[in-house]
Amino acid sequence: MDLPDFLHSADGEIRIVGRRIGLFDVLSRREEGHSAQWIAEEYELSPVLVDDILAFADSDESAAEVSAYIKEYRADLARLEAENPPTEAVLRIRRLMAARKAAQAAETP
Repeated sequence: MDLPDFLHSADGEIRIVGRRIGLFDVLSRREEGHSAQWIAEEYELSPVLVDDILAFADSDESAAEVSAYIKEYRADLARLEAENPPTEAVLRIRRLMAARKAAQAAETP
């Protein structure tokens, strides 16, 4: 895949140049429904850079390759999770976080 100047591939992961933030992270947040502005603030990135990343991912020239990359990345994550099941403590923390998120959502008008 031809990457724009603001992205590079390190150890098989596509990341933002000068940052440890991956293309997968940015695109996953968008899939979760977060706006480009939220992503920029969350990762301390310029809004222009986030717009450029999203435009690259959506472009006719790279969309298919980016989609394949994301699919492979998710498969790797699933494999790693299957090989390393979470401990009871991790499961408890996940339940607490889900409960907190649900409570916050219920408070939002």
